[in-house]
Amino acid sequence: MNFSSTHTHPRLRALRNLAFAIVVVWFAPYVASLAAGGFSSGQWTTPLFVLFLVFLYVIVFGGMGNVLDGQARPFTAMGLAPRPGWGEEFALGGVVGWAMVVVVVGAIAVVGSLRVGFDHSAGGWAGFLVNLVTILLASLGEEVVYRGYPFQRLMEATSPFIAVLIASIVFGVRHAGNPDATPRSIAVTVFAGVVLSVAYLRTRALWLSWGLHFGWNFSLAAIFGLPMSGFGRYSSLVQTRARGPLWLTGGGYGPEASLTAAIVLFAGIWVVVRVTREYAWRYGHPEIIAGGIPVDIGGHPPVTAYPAPAAVAPEKPADESGLVQIQLK
Repeated sequence: MNFSSTHTHPRLRALRNLAFAIVVVWFAPYVASLAAGGFSSGQWTTPLFVLFLVFLYVIVFGGMGNVLDGQARPFTAMGLAPRPGWGEEFALGGVVGWAMVVVVVGAIAVVGSLRVGFDHSAGGWAGFLVNLVTILLASLGEEVVYRGYPFQRLMEATSPFIAVLIASIVFGVRHAGNPDATPRSIAVTVFAGVVLSVAYLRTRALWLSWGLHFGWNFSLAAIFGLPMSGFGRYSSLVQTRARGPLWLTGGGYGPEASLTAAIVLFAGIWVVVRVTREYAWRYGHPEIIAGGIPVDIGGHPPVTAYPAPAAVAPEKPADESGLVQIQLK
């Protein structure tokens, strides 16, 4: 059976493949959890789980892209293109994510207050390393799901605008079950999904959005020691308590439930557009596929052959004035 048959309407095919992708997103965590539990039972269980989960997403979505969509290079099409400068894109995203967190935390420090504690023990540094690997892989996994293969099939079935809207809302709702989640935290997460989607659309790859996602999460949790999406376990070296009104600190959920974060993320859309001008010019357009208009070259009447222009030959002078007579033959 040819799943990528051209006889299927493109939108229907995209919806079918999106449904398959949703099943993968739902089922893969159970497989990854079993695999991680079989290898480790200590603090490395979580990063192993995330590693297996990302591996499953990439491999399965890559296979789906090849079999269901007929993609010759499914990992590149997914957004994991090994193109020149991909590391610079990731680093740029990391810097933008870090800078936005600095603004959010700076506002808390100026308007409210921060109480900071440090743990320089061996356990603190070991936890820092574990959290680094976990956040790095987890942010990649979320990008593969929300800006990768499923998101791209959603764009084919609808439009980029609708796909960004739906994917960002789902991204926010998926965080509704986190500790201390509020309607404000969900709204802020939706804004974050929009920023990350714009980063993908401007570059047509996941490197920048992955870097931005990682830079935001790692800076917030591991560097500044604040709760990340309601979880405080990622702050091992630095533990910070923010004091101030809920609209400023976000309460137990962390700054991602604050009005300040919403404003910074909204402005972040403009920032991402500005810093990706070169990438948008280079990558942010549909791929041009060679094609043409079929032309029937048979059945045309014969072309009339016209005689060659008459030769022109000079004659001897007609008189003593030296004028030359020209005769057409």
